[in-house]
Amino acid sequence: MKNIRLTTFILFAIVQQSVGQTNTLGNWFTLNGKYQLSEKGTLFNNSSYRTYEVVHNTQQFITHTGYQYAPIKKLKLSAAYAYAVNSPVNKPEGYAKSHENRIWEQIAYESTIGRLKIENRARFEQRFVEKRDLTTYTNRYRYRVGATLPINNKTVTDKTFFIISNYELFYTKGEKLFDVTRFDAYVGYRFNKTITLQSGYLVNSKLAQKDQRINTVLNYAF
Repeated sequence: MKNIRLTTFILFAIVQQSVGQTNTLGNWFTLNGKYQLSEKGTLFNNSSYRTYEVVHNTQQFITHTGYQYAPIKKLKLSAAYAYAVNSPVNKPEGYAKSHENRIWEQIAYESTIGRLKIENRARFEQRFVEKRDLTTYTNRYRYRVGATLPINNKTVTDKTFFIISNYELFYTKGEKLFDVTRFDAYVGYRFNKTITLQSGYLVNSKLAQKDQRINTVLNYAF
């Protein structure tokens, strides 16, 4: 119980600090799906529609499709292809969208402390961004640490409420170290082994700009 109270207090404090520094409020709607091919292999798709404001002003649509391999239960190796369409916050007549083709590789490792599950994740991205017939290539590195805490059960099983939070650092080669950071915190509910729903708060920070987002996530598995 002390661990639950401490985790909740820390998440609340970080959220309160971030909200006070935020410039804009928008929305993310995310759908995550996976299909178990074998005991160790999984196909997955993650898609997200994102807005600069709560109900309008499109920012991005992005979808990832890939394969995950787990040589042992706690270690997951993944590779995927992603496609994104990005729109500027201001949309004057004749504005141009950018289109991104992205390939990424990832390694994730899980550990537990009591009921708390901790995940460390590293991702390497190769990004091809096209705008007005000009294509640029960049490498980006990402590191994320996340924690999941079940509330009414010892683990996240069917009919379980849980709290989940992540903090992620981004580094694009040639730019300022950790030029982007991301914090998110959610309350979730696992209905059954197929469907899990999460809703919460996310803030992206880039230099002096901090963008606040409400994020609703639906996870499904087959």
